[in-house]
Amino acid sequence: MSVFVRDGDLKTYFKKAPVTSIIIILNTFMLLVTLVTGGFTSLNLLYLGGLWAPLVRAGEYYRIITSMFLHGSVIHYVSNVVIGLYVLSSALERIIGSKKFFFIYLLGGIGSGLLVTFTTDHLTIGASGAIFAALGALLYITIYRTDLMSKQEIQSIRSLVIINIVFTFLGSNISISGHLGGIITGFILSYLLIQRNKFIKTDYSNDDVFDFTVYPEDYDKYDDDNERYS
Repeated sequence: MSVFVRDGDLKTYFKKAPVTSIIIILNTFMLLVTLVTGGFTSLNLLYLGGLWAPLVRAGEYYRIITSMFLHGSVIHYVSNVVIGLYVLSSALERIIGSKKFFFIYLLGGIGSGLLVTFTTDHLTIGASGAIFAALGALLYITIYRTDLMSKQEIQSIRSLVIINIVFTFLGSNISISGHLGGIITGFILSYLLIQRNKFIKTDYSNDDVFDFTVYPEDYDKYDDDNERYS
């Protein structure tokens, strides 16, 4: 079965992707808070923890994390949660395990926020930086762990990466540094955290045979208008 196919009810989904489920809940909670406290105005989003570089550089570092759970509109929220989290992030979590996914998502979001802090003074919000980190991890898997996906899935991920990078540069109100910082950080973290395929040399009938063998023990559970949106 494809890693991107959802099967079962919400309870099953939570069991297979608990970290992603919690992230979705937090993003939904902050959407409701945003609507109740004043809506999607720049002032309200800044009050709720949006990332504005001058304040971060002044010591409000928490904004790098809090901005990951804010969105600039309902459409912005739906696109990130449905495609970025419910589909892509949960697939990554099931492939590499919850612990590795948590570190890639969180540190990828932080890496995205740091690049934004040092490259722009626009108010930046959204989960896309961390989602792009997950996308960077999926891209890594299509290169170094092709055994974990079908050929069709590998092609789909690579095409999705290209489309999203192109859209990042062509779209309006999109944080270019946020997206690029996320995907680069996610790829680098995956290189450090996800075991790569190796040729294993074995003795067989006095001949040297190189067997392309994959071992899953490295995984936790193998089966298991100044605003810029990120």
